[in-house]
Amino acid sequence: MTTIYFLEHNTEDCARAHVDAHLAPLISRTARMLSTALRRHGMFDDILYPSVDEDEPMVRWVGENRSNFLWALSLLVELISEADHRFGAMKNPRTAKYARARQVAQSAVALNTCVPTGEMTPPPQLMPPDFQGRDTIQAYRYYYRHAKQHLAKWTRRDTPTWWTEA
Repeated sequence: MTTIYFLEHNTEDCARAHVDAHLAPLISRTARMLSTALRRHGMFDDILYPSVDEDEPMVRWVGENRSNFLWALSLLVELISEADHRFGAMKNPRTAKYARARQVAQSAVALNTCVPTGEMTPPPQLMPPDFQGRDTIQAYRYYYRHAKQHLAKWTRRDTPTWWTEA
């Protein structure tokens, strides 16, 4: 299942809160979800990734309206920046892989007007029911701390305060 871990409201802080192991997959997944949303709304640019399953809840959420789409786009830009910060753009073997995601982000900026306007809607909580709650951010943090504990590593970053306060 394709997901975004909503660990913070602000996309820069959200990207920083992700563990090292999630940066590369989230860059790819987010670029694919944005590509799918653009294709769903009639945009076909050669740089876009092939569409992923449009019936997945997070994929639907990203393309539901422009506010959701722009939040995901901002997160993609911040995830790439965060990966560069942590691993160094020149030393990072994934830099070439990120190049396409960067191009998708640039295309998404130019093409986002095809996505219907609307207020940001609550994202789906794609985790086992025991972790879900009224507050999406708190639910994802709780899930992250408990189900992703074995991945807890933030290179060149402090551990998020919410991780250690629990």
